[in-house]
Amino acid sequence: MSGGGTFVLGVATVAAISSLIAAAVKTEASPITGLATVSGIVSDGVTHQPIAGAQVILGVGVIDTGSDGRFVFEGIPPGTYNFSISAPGYQTINL
Repeated sequence: MSGGGTFVLGVATVAAISSLIAAAVKTEASPITGLATVSGIVSDGVTHQPIAGAQVILGVGVIDTGSDGRFVFEGIPPGTYNFSISAPGYQTINL
C-alpha cells in the first residue's frame, strides 16, 4: 500500500467464531489510492447458513448484511479501527 499508512485489518483473511457466529473477513488495499475494501460473510458457526441483517461495525460506519450474509466497506483510509459483528440471538464478535 502506498502512502506509508497502516491498515490494522490488513491481513488477507481473518476468521472468528463466537457463540455460533462465524465471520470470514477479507481486506484489499489499492496500490494507487491506498484505500482499502473490507468485505466478508457472516454465517452461523454451526449450520454455516448466512445471517441476514447482522450488524457489522467498522470504525467508519455501520452496515447490515444482505440476505446472503455479505457486507462490504469501500474506500477505507489507513488506520486502526474497531470492528464488531452482532445479530439477534448471537454473541457479539469484537475484533
